[in-house]
This record gives sequence, structure tokens and C-alpha cells, in this order.
Amino acid sequence: MEKVIKCAECGTPIGPGTGNDIYKHTVACFNLPDIGPEQLLKLYQGQTSDYARRIVQNLKAMEVKNG
Repeated sequence: MEKVIKCAECGTPIGPGTGNDIYKHTVACFNLPDIGPEQLLKLYQGQTSDYARRIVQNLKAMEVKNG
């Protein structure tokens, strides 16, 4: 059985099979600009706040799912 990914911010199941696209949900949930996952990672990956860590956690989950 495939592990369900949950949003680090709100706990909603995200990713394949959930009906919630990881990137789109992350942008909406965190109220982020729609500039693409790579750009968001560049902005938040080096930051140490809990907010930034949760954003990166969601975006990294997207990378794992996409292989």
C-alpha cells in the first residue's frame, strides 16, 4: 500500500490518488506566488523558519512522488 502524503501545513492528503496536486495545494495553502516548484525551493530551502521548512517539506514530497 502506498503511503499517503499529508500537507505539512494543514494535514490534507495530497499527491497521486488524493485528487489534490501537491504543488497546487501548496501554493494555495501557504498563499504562495505561482512561480513554479523550482523557484519556490530556491526561495525557501535555505530558510530556517518553521513556515519555510513546511513549504520545503511539501515540495520535496512532490519530488519523491515524481521519482
